[in-house]
Amino acid sequence: MNKLERIACLYLTFLSSPGGLSFAGIRQFLPTAYQGEQEAARRKFERDKEELRELGMELRYYGAGEALPDGSLADGPMYLVAEETRRQAEPLRLSRSESRTLAASLRRLLHEVSVREQEGVSERRRALLESAAGK
Repeated sequence: MNKLERIACLYLTFLSSPGGLSFAGIRQFLPTAYQGEQEAARRKFERDKEELRELGMELRYYGAGEALPDGSLADGPMYLVAEETRRQAEPLRLSRSESRTLAASLRRLLHEVSVREQEGVSERRRALLESAAGK
């Protein structure tokens, strides 16, 4: 998975996971993005978090038992999209041409995922891509 695709998938994964994700969960949803040893994968994720921040998506880290913005406690270490980011996010407005291009790209990616499903691509990832393509 190239960097642009990894950042885009990470962005979409956090958008569709309002309750946050652990690093293990991130690796589960994006298995080809953060392969290899734990520490190397975590360093790559830290660099990707910076890329997300530059795109306007700030992630906050919460340790096990820490209070989350909704008042609940984190079950374990997790990353959550910062409240300020969620409030500031404007609805995405695309031209008809941009919408068609995005839909075509998602369909192509869905086809690639279908081909790779025999190799263990998660059903959840496929469902997320189908949802994004539909929207």
